[in-house]
Amino acid sequence: MSIGAEIEEERLGGLVLVCFEKEKVRIISEIGEREGGELVLGHFRAATMSIGFEIGERGRSPLVVDQPEGGYRYSMDPFLLVSFVRLKRGEKVIDFGSGVGVIGIVLAALYPDANITGIEIQRELHEASLRNIEINDLLNRVNSRLGDFRRIGDYFRPSSFTAAVSNPPYYREDDCRVSGKMGVAAAKHGITGGIKEIIDESSLVLKAGGSLSIIYPAEKYQYLETLLNDGGFSIKRVRFVKSMERLEARTVMLEAVLGVTAQTEVTAPLVVHDEDGGYTNEVGKIFTRIGIESP
Repeated sequence: MSIGAEIEEERLGGLVLVCFEKEKVRIISEIGEREGGELVLGHFRAATMSIGFEIGERGRSPLVVDQPEGGYRYSMDPFLLVSFVRLKRGEKVIDFGSGVGVIGIVLAALYPDANITGIEIQRELHEASLRNIEINDLLNRVNSRLGDFRRIGDYFRPSSFTAAVSNPPYYREDDCRVSGKMGVAAAKHGITGGIKEIIDESSLVLKAGGSLSIIYPAEKYQYLETLLNDGGFSIKRVRFVKSMERLEARTVMLEAVLGVTAQTEVTAPLVVHDEDGGYTNEVGKIFTRIGIESP
């Protein structure tokens, strides 16, 4: 099973996961009604979404996330990043390039006293994020701001946040052919702002000692380290991510702190799949923690 895959329904122990396309909403809704209302999908309008999911324990309100039709699809990376993030009590968090709000919504579920603000330049994604926040009853702790994070000072005062997170665009525009659709191109290639801008703008709105947690292609680690050092950050934690144990790392997750010197802690790589293609025990535990259990 992969997050965002075209799966109608899976029963996962004490949890329920639903992934669907717009033409399947009615089918799944009928399944939910037939089984005692366990899967409640009535608040979705098929015209506004293409793929979504529900996660949560049976008998409790699940988290719900939808995405605009035809846009960029989030991958597993936001969920891995959320598992890597460490927040203290009462943190004020900014999510750069927040998309439809996946990271903020899951962080809010895991850290009930955290406040998260996303900033997103694409109106369609911003509006989807606002819907997701409202659907999940998180209006008091999660917000989405429509704006260009490259001008973060236009929206927030200096030192407004104690932590920042981002699953940033992972190619520079000149690295490869740019995707045709604007939303996909912006998310993949950083034509509306990339990792350098995220680091630079984080240094403006974070308090001294504030943290920046990101996930990025492993092959660009040295480039990333240079940008962080130049931006006044010190890398505190590093963890590489491998698709399989025998393969090279594909991404790296790191936490950097602003304005203080930190001793870097490098932990063993996170391996996503075992040799049979299933999820490893550790990834299964990550999914369980955020409300998804691996098959």
